[in-house]
Amino acid sequence: MSRIPFPVVCLIALCLNGCVSVGEKFNSVLASNAAAAAVVDGRILQGQASFTSEREATVLLQSVAEPNLTCFGPLRYSASSAGSVFLTCNNGLSVTVAFRSLSALSGQGRGLLGRSEFSLTYGLEPLQAAAFLGVAPERLIPPAGTAPASGIDR
Repeated sequence: MSRIPFPVVCLIALCLNGCVSVGEKFNSVLASNAAAAAVVDGRILQGQASFTSEREATVLLQSVAEPNLTCFGPLRYSASSAGSVFLTCNNGLSVTVAFRSLSALSGQGRGLLGRSEFSLTYGLEPLQAAAFLGVAPERLIPPAGTAPASGIDR
């Protein structure tokens, strides 16, 4: 068995380390935030989907009015244009939302939170999101001086 010279081993290690760095930089370029909105029992929840790669994100939603309802969990694609979001909420309930994507960073879906329909959008402007959620667009527009409720932040 022949031995690989030490300088060659070092060169291979440096090249592999460079590949990892390039991969990490590529993934950070793909990382994006898309506004998310949901409706459950007439209550509006808003937040964002933070994409960490092309096919995965973390969704965080919070009610805009009291009582506070916060839901958090992973979004994962299971097909080229579909997937699911599994959200755990601070009221002890969880919901699996089956979604279909409308673009690389937008989509819409529905699930059940307890016995209530849970409608979700991400990456859509208020007018588009409102159509999917069945609410008036002005309910999704934040008050002046606050962060935008939808769209994509790169």
